[in-house]
Amino acid sequence: RDNFQYECVPGSRELQIETIEAQFYGNNECVEVTGEEVVLPVVSQDLCESDPNALMYSADQGDELFVLQNGSLLVLELGSLVSVFDSYCVEMTSDAQLLAKVCEKVRIDRVGVMEFFMLFGSLLSVLALLFTALCYSFVSKLKDTFGYLIAAHAGTFAIGTIFFGLARCGGRCIDQGHVDFTEMVSNALLGSSIFVFFLMNVYNAMYVAYYIPNELEYESKNKRDMYAVLAVLYCITLVPLFLFPKGGLICIVFLYFGMIVVAHILSSYYTRRLTSGIYLQISGQTKINQTR
Repeated sequence: RDNFQYECVPGSRELQIETIEAQFYGNNECVEVTGEEVVLPVVSQDLCESDPNALMYSADQGDELFVLQNGSLLVLELGSLVSVFDSYCVEMTSDAQLLAKVCEKVRIDRVGVMEFFMLFGSLLSVLALLFTALCYSFVSKLKDTFGYLIAAHAGTFAIGTIFFGLARCGGRCIDQGHVDFTEMVSNALLGSSIFVFFLMNVYNAMYVAYYIPNELEYESKNKRDMYAVLAVLYCITLVPLFLFPKGGLICIVFLYFGMIVVAHILSSYYTRRLTSGIYLQISGQTKINQTR
């Protein structure tokens, strides 16, 4: 910073730091390094946040930096002075120089009131969504076409939210190598829930615009053709997720949001026409009433 204070932020360069296994003798006067290769996970997090008393070590200042097998940082200053730190940050500069910041006070993450209520609310929402999906899947009076759409929407939304939380939790909840895959699965499930929500609005519009005025109910005579159209639409939905892994879900939201608004406006328009009496008298017979 301009005031000569340092902070750790996720960098754009790949972290290149040598990890060694070492044995200390005496009061750290002698260090024996073995030839065994050690691989440790790297987490981008600033444990030294808001601590003004921090030391900066840099390879271009003659410091040699190593990570020990227990995750501690070993700093060899001027080729002879040895220091070991448990809490630190490392980063690569734009010119591929390795830096390390060591702080005296470590920030300890605690779950605050806001985080607790967000976690509690998310858990409650997921349970409610799963319960809704089960009801519309197995309760006989709810198992119609629209009920299955609600079940698919709630189910994919709930499972997608679980995967989304695991992806955001990162290496603390799942293996670091599976984070990208988990995020892709969560995007696919959340995208599917938006797609089903779009179908729900289209179904509403069709029902009040065509089925009710003509005294028709949904029939599955052309079920195969309908499934083919839905499969094509769903594949179109998944395309942005694979082309844009990080922003694909946003593309899907904007893609279907406009169509959902149009379908909702149409269903509201035809609903007003139904209840205003335009379709009430056809061929001298009352086909629908205000209640329906």
